[in-house]
Amino acid sequence: MPYRIRWEGHGVYRRFYGVVTRQEFRDAYEEMCGDVRYEGIRYLISDYLEARPDPSTIEDARHWIADNPRMGWTRPPTRAASVSTAPQR
Repeated sequence: MPYRIRWEGHGVYRRFYGVVTRQEFRDAYEEMCGDVRYEGIRYLISDYLEARPDPSTIEDARHWIADNPRMGWTRPPTRAASVSTAPQR
């Protein structure tokens, strides 16, 4: 599994490792959202320092996130942050 999910009080810390495929990205998301604690989170930190995307993952993830209403963070005051050494695309 190229990711780990750690629940921290009112938040989630996801850490990705190695080459992350679009399916693995989706699996991490579904695992996080399927947990009963998800509805009460206040923050999400996604750590990509030890990961790199499969070439097809970046564009697919953009479209998938845009089309997925749960990724809109419509519940204030939820905050999301990503940690990466790659420039933002």
